[in-house]
Amino acid sequence: RRTTKEDLKRTKSFLNYNILATATTHKAEVFLKYITGDNYYGIMGTTSVYNPRCSIAQASSSNIYVRNGEGGTFNQILIGWHVFPHVYGDDRTYAFAAWTSDGFVRTGCYNLQCRGFVQIHSQYHIGAVVSKTSVY
Repeated sequence: RRTTKEDLKRTKSFLNYNILATATTHKAEVFLKYITGDNYYGIMGTTSVYNPRCSIAQASSSNIYVRNGEGGTFNQILIGWHVFPHVYGDDRTYAFAAWTSDGFVRTGCYNLQCRGFVQIHSQYHIGAVVSKTSVY
């Protein structure tokens, strides 16, 4: 999928962290407390992938992220799936990734618009439609 000018315009709202954590967000978290002297070299998780119906004003997602810092000064890398009609213009499920070094205030990017994200898998692509979803 090639990035269009319209894609760039729509994703600006995604990079606003407020859209990811609003008062109506339902969320469950598991976290590992950092222990001084320990190093962490990656994370791994498993999730089911669904295709919930969302209106243009809604979004639904499941993601895993690594975060360092608090408040508006955090660094974060996210990867997962979401249904986000405002960004994609449809209600299909997409694989996505995002990054910020300041809580999405001045920095941040989305999918393959991130300079540091390099596509290495030949079958699965960031920003691609996930065609096989679970059935509830």
